[in-house]
Amino acid sequence: PEKWRQQAKDGGIPSYGKKDTPLPQGIIVGCNKNEEMKIIADNKYRNMNDEEKVRAMIGKNMRILKIMGYSLGDSVTVEEYSKKIATKEQFIESISFLKIYEKLLYSDYEVKSLDVINVEQDYTFLKSTLKSKGVRYRFYIV
Repeated sequence: PEKWRQQAKDGGIPSYGKKDTPLPQGIIVGCNKNEEMKIIADNKYRNMNDEEKVRAMIGKNMRILKIMGYSLGDSVTVEEYSKKIATKEQFIESISFLKIYEKLLYSDYEVKSLDVINVEQDYTFLKSTLKSKGVRYRFYIV
């Protein structure tokens, strides 16, 4: 990596080996595994349609709630799950992804672009809630 950085500073093309063969296109130079996974996940997310984005973000939100100690059981409806969380956490009223999740599960709900924004905002809120509790985590859509 040091050699590649110097080659890039000098305006050259990063290369490897005794013959200074140029690095193939598409290789990410200077990243660790987590950064590579984030880049792959971000590209995949960007190419999803609205419904796929909402489903992916709902999955991430549900995992955060599970980390917080609220897992959705097999015989529990989303409404019951939401009420269970509401007895212990006041923030549940301010997040909308559970209502969207319920509509997706139990009806022919058509996802709107506003739903994507709302579910992403819920993720940001839940992520900050976890961070304030001192929990570290990392989720990628792959």
